[in-house]
Amino acid sequence: MSTHAVRPVRLSYLALFAAGALACTVPFFGAPATSTPAPSATPPSTTATPAPAEAASSTPLPSATLALQVFISADGGNLNIRRGPGPEYNVVGFLTNGTRSQAMGQNPTGNWLYAEIPSNPGTYGWVSADSTYSAVEGPASDVPLTPYEAASPAYIRNCTFHPMLIQPAGFILKDQLDTSNNRRQVNPGHYEAWDQSEVILEPVLKVDIREGDSVDINFDGFHNAYYCP
Repeated sequence: MSTHAVRPVRLSYLALFAAGALACTVPFFGAPATSTPAPSATPPSTTATPAPAEAASSTPLPSATLALQVFISADGGNLNIRRGPGPEYNVVGFLTNGTRSQAMGQNPTGNWLYAEIPSNPGTYGWVSADSTYSAVEGPASDVPLTPYEAASPAYIRNCTFHPMLIQPAGFILKDQLDTSNNRRQVNPGHYEAWDQSEVILEPVLKVDIREGDSVDINFDGFHNAYYCP
């Protein structure tokens, strides 16, 4: 009888021991696994990707703000806005009568101001401050200097045997044999060549000249063709 009494006690004890052991081990094996990410085969670059290059400009973009605001306006007529500070540069826009633009820079002599082209915001050019149609508001002497490129010269050459009057410039180009006087530098603009050997009713040449152009007069008033040697 004693044997039957002891056996259940042992079985209950063993069952209780096993249940306790199982309760202690479940959290360990049931915990989620963690792992360290494998290093990337190619480490990320520490060099910033450069921004796309902008087109080259003859003059740098002006400062966004200036301590003193200076304006140039067209008063009584229109003003050309040119690529550089001088009539030898191409016209790139206009300041029409009654309009104005803020001056962002000036040339060393202060007679040309660098300003935005009203018809094309974000682009800039040079306006003469000496024109009879120019009006400057504010202390222009305090506007910073702005660098610029040299102009590309343009020329007209007479290849005929007749002297030619060049209008509206009002000078004479000698014939092709006078090589020191048959070619002349001109500013960009519209020109006409008139044969001075005969009375003619129309020019032998009409041309719009830009920076860097070199134009030859190849016909006289009688429609004879010539070429410079």
